[in-house]
Amino acid sequence: MAVFEDLTSKQQAAILALMQQPTVSAAAQAAGCGERTLYRWLQEYAFQQAYREARREAVTQALTQLQQLAGEAVRTLAEVLRDPESSSASKVSAAKLILDYGCRDNFEERLQELEQRLQELDLKKGGREAWQKAAVVMGNENE
Repeated sequence: MAVFEDLTSKQQAAILALMQQPTVSAAAQAAGCGERTLYRWLQEYAFQQAYREARREAVTQALTQLQQLAGEAVRTLAEVLRDPESSSASKVSAAKLILDYGCRDNFEERLQELEQRLQELDLKKGGREAWQKAAVVMGNENE
């Protein structure tokens, strides 16, 4: 990644250690630098950018892994729900998870559609008028 090019190998090791260790002190020790040095690096713009990018990449990788397991998770919940030997509590838990996430996804989809419609109205009819109509639609007529 381009943001790491400006960092020394010790700073790159410190970023990796920050990602893996529970404290700055432990990260400094793991990276082989002083704690005060690491705190000073954390104040530098280039180091902050590289650290932020490393964290962003870690989150992206974790989300990708979750997405890859989602189908298996749904199949497992369905198996629990359909298994005649599953306890009632297990079936209720599985059903609740399926409904919660299914409804949440539907809600988020509908919210995105409404936001898109609002933007279209805003472009077609002018800002204030579109927002007033949106407030009426959403039941908040005092806006």
